[in-house]
Amino acid sequence: MSSKDQRMANAFDPATAGSLPAREQALIQRRQQVLGQAYRLFYEQPLHVVRGEGVWLYDPDGTPYLDVYNNVASVGHSHPRVVDAIARQAATLNTHTRYLNDIILDYAERLLATLPAAVSQAMFTCTGSEANDLALRLAANYSGGAGVIVTSHAYHGVTSSVAACSPAFGHNVPLGVHVRTVPAPDAYRHPDEEVGARFTRHVEQAIADLQRHGIRPAALLVDTLFTSDGVFAEPAGFLAGAVEAIRAAYDFSNLQDFLDIYYQGMAVLRCEQDFFDLTTAYLDRAAADGVRHVEIFFDPQGHTERGVAFETVLNGIERALKQGEVELGISYRLIMCFLRHLSEEEAFATLDQALPHLHRIHGVGLDSS
Repeated sequence: MSSKDQRMANAFDPATAGSLPAREQALIQRRQQVLGQAYRLFYEQPLHVVRGEGVWLYDPDGTPYLDVYNNVASVGHSHPRVVDAIARQAATLNTHTRYLNDIILDYAERLLATLPAAVSQAMFTCTGSEANDLALRLAANYSGGAGVIVTSHAYHGVTSSVAACSPAFGHNVPLGVHVRTVPAPDAYRHPDEEVGARFTRHVEQAIADLQRHGIRPAALLVDTLFTSDGVFAEPAGFLAGAVEAIRAAYDFSNLQDFLDIYYQGMAVLRCEQDFFDLTTAYLDRAAADGVRHVEIFFDPQGHTERGVAFETVLNGIERALKQGEVELGISYRLIMCFLRHLSEEEAFATLDQALPHLHRIHGVGLDSS
């Protein structure tokens, strides 16, 4: 029985290692001894490379291989300007971004100048997995949803959140229940239908399926060349319809749509610092608009039913309000609300939790649900 890793279509099958030259067999044995099992090799006969230059990779015997696959060296292997920049920086300073330094700002300004005006800030990551993980967090926070749509053979990374959105891993890494797959925009196999319209229709069907299962869509996650699906880059602009479809999926036109987004968005609030940060952001915006007094309504039941302690909610909000009073000159009152869809018993249970803190709460109310 083959031991080939079924999660990767072009994976090397270790059962065939005996047919390889002794040099490569020895390397494979060393890999298996010291590297984790998640590391995988490509191809029926793994490529043994020792250096790269420009568009070429070279094996130990000097045989050149034209590299049309690698996703690491984006401007060619061993590009002299890149090598020089890395060496100079490593010899000068190698640290994180929590110190003031011109270099990262210079780079961010140069990068942003090449992008549309709507992209006004940069966040730098070390890997594609990390970048996609961050993108999903941003999408969930903005949309209030969790649903993700990907193409049928997509690979988006190895963190838990993006591996759950990577069908290329196969059955050993199950897709998340919040993930839907659509066929890649393949004009080669479907030449008689406009590729953009076909892809948009499949995305719209996936959105509808998420919504039928009570999952608000958050993101359409694609590698824009669809390299794991077969490389589909044309015609230019064919993604526009699908992008508009996913954006429309988290627009709201009535109160219930807004509340659905609101309560799904609340799920990201888990620790005291989360509530402090949220309240601080609100106060900063209020101060910029000239507000001098706020009366904050908060819904502890929306959080305690998720396992967040009453005190966690109250402490985070109140700490930010006290800071805002000192630093921004904004006075406040704190009003605790009960959710009208919950039972009388649940309301009394929340009241019991609030009793030790009544001196910090200035009123009570009801909130829609």
